[in-house]
Amino acid sequence: MTISIPRAGFYYLYRPFWKAFYERLGFEVAESPKTTKDILDKGLRLADNEMCLPVKIFHAHVLYLKEKFPNNRILVPQMDEVFFGDRSRGTSKYFCPYFVGMPDVLRAELPETKLLSPVMSFYEGEIEKEPWIKFAKQKVSGAQAEKIVDKALKSQKDFEVKVSRSKILPTDIIDDEKNTPLGKKIIGVVGRPYTIYEDYCNLDLMKKISNHNLGVETPEMVPSEVVKGELEELGENKRSHWHLTNREIGAMNHFSKREDVVGIIYLIPFNCGPDFLVEEIFVKNLRRKKPVIVLSMDESTNEALFQTRLEAFFDML
Repeated sequence: MTISIPRAGFYYLYRPFWKAFYERLGFEVAESPKTTKDILDKGLRLADNEMCLPVKIFHAHVLYLKEKFPNNRILVPQMDEVFFGDRSRGTSKYFCPYFVGMPDVLRAELPETKLLSPVMSFYEGEIEKEPWIKFAKQKVSGAQAEKIVDKALKSQKDFEVKVSRSKILPTDIIDDEKNTPLGKKIIGVVGRPYTIYEDYCNLDLMKKISNHNLGVETPEMVPSEVVKGELEELGENKRSHWHLTNREIGAMNHFSKREDVVGIIYLIPFNCGPDFLVEEIFVKNLRRKKPVIVLSMDESTNEALFQTRLEAFFDML
């Protein structure tokens, strides 16, 4: 059996774990290619108009895989809570409701599609093992299942450490490329992984930054303990119950203190409520410390206007 993985959504964060896990269980893994206009057009016909661009892109990749590999199971994980603190008194943070409900939505829209929807739950930001061990035990013994999950988690950890220590874009590791913008002056590029690492969504933002001889750092390049410390410093009233929003806030606060970071680009989907709330509550105060530009994206974003705003921002720096 072959598992198809859409190159969208949380692919940019958890692809190493998924690939290692399924391959060690004996499955073949197929992936959709980088987003193109033809691929996106499929998603636009399927997804609701009110959905944000990253969700439409996810729909597009699922539809591509369904048509390209009709016999494969398509991985659409069930994104669950991220639990922090003591098990009896801790708190939970959550992912975007569109991605939480994605398996159910796609089953309704594409009832004949073969979906594989494992639960992705987390403790202190780390993938919880139990759901994956349970799945693996359908094919191997309990001891083997645990070893397979441990090795997949190691692949994931190695990936995260390489991104944060070497300051390399996750996509460079995944695709074995060298597209990370380099420079002594750094731009903090902040947003959801499915906007800042999706070149079609952000109109090749990384390339545009590189053309100005500026370096880039993203939230995934900031060690998790640093982000956690920044959030604790800001206090509970500045935090969100959205997990990725907290990563954005922590990373931006970290970038605002660094002399080598000369500006921050906050990239948000056009109709994302939590991100617009961050802009209103957090970014306005952040501008007292660093130049910040907020760029909102949808499928009709004008590239010329996008480029003009970026050029003006770079000139100001």
